[in-house]
Amino acid sequence: MATLPDHLVLELMNGPRVQNLLTIQQEAEQAEVLFSSERVAITKVEQIVTRRMDKYVDECLDQKIKGAFKPLVRQRLEKLVQSQLPLAVELFFNDAVEDLRDQFYESLREVVDDGRTQLHDEINECTTEIKDMVRDQIGKFEDQSNKFNISIREQLACLGYWSDKFAKSNGNKEYATNNTARCESV
Repeated sequence: MATLPDHLVLELMNGPRVQNLLTIQQEAEQAEVLFSSERVAITKVEQIVTRRMDKYVDECLDQKIKGAFKPLVRQRLEKLVQSQLPLAVELFFNDAVEDLRDQFYESLREVVDDGRTQLHDEINECTTEIKDMVRDQIGKFEDQSNKFNISIREQLACLGYWSDKFAKSNGNKEYATNNTARCESV
């Protein structure tokens, strides 16, 4: 009770129930004087009064302490909330933003990795297709080249044949014109 403010103690002591308890204790003291032979009964009364008084004081103190400290606690909590709330909100917001950013970057990395894998697969498929097309075209060009070589050989052979035939036919005409010219000169 020494730590409680004086106005609370006075308020407790002035309450009607405390006055009743004090009168009961005074009556018990008077009864002790009158009935000195029966001290046992008086000590029992004192114990009962003391227990009731302690119980009453505890109840009243609890109520008064709660009543006195409730506004102080509320003010203190409001100040703490007002001063710490922006910081708590900022921390919560920053944590939420960081978590969302990390999730976004992770999902972005997954999308990029998936895209990169698909791109490599497509590149490999395209490279294989291009190689196959180039082989096919090279095969076609070789076939055409062989056909042209055969055709050119045939045409050269034909040209050689006709060239020989033309040369022979020109040679015979020249020989014939030379012979007739000789014959005329003789």
